[in-house]
Amino acid sequence: MKSAISKPKTNAAEISNAGGGVNFVAYAEEGMKTAVTPMNPGKSGLFRVPPPQQPGIMTARQVGALRAAQNQISVGTKHAVEGYQLIRKMSDDMTTVKLEHDKTIAHYAKNDLKQLQSQHAVGALMESLRPAYMDMNQGVVEQRDAANGYQATFKQWNDQAADLMMLA
Repeated sequence: MKSAISKPKTNAAEISNAGGGVNFVAYAEEGMKTAVTPMNPGKSGLFRVPPPQQPGIMTARQVGALRAAQNQISVGTKHAVEGYQLIRKMSDDMTTVKLEHDKTIAHYAKNDLKQLQSQHAVGALMESLRPAYMDMNQGVVEQRDAANGYQATFKQWNDQAADLMMLA
């Protein structure tokens, strides 16, 4: 007869899978691949106008071209500042979402633990009832054996009575 109690979870992988199948190590490692850290500082490099390679005289046309380029850079800088502010705001919003997601995962983990603890308590209770059920079963077995014994005795008496009748 199969036991109603399953084998207890013994290692972290089994417990993790019992709690919803989340691989917590892989979950934590996934974020580390793209996070900006001392080991992964990103690829910013230098962002600048290349310096002149040697001193020289400039023409009015060159100065006009530099002025136009500088105006484009000024406008681009204003747009870049606004864009980076928006990127930071998006990053803040995404971080808020991630924090809430992680809080939810932690909440699920706590609830899964409570459910597993409840299952364990029920299993322990069921296991503690085993002797009482065995005693009841033993009583039934003894009654059955006694009844079988009486039946055997009655059969023996019937056989003896039949033998006596044949002799008579």
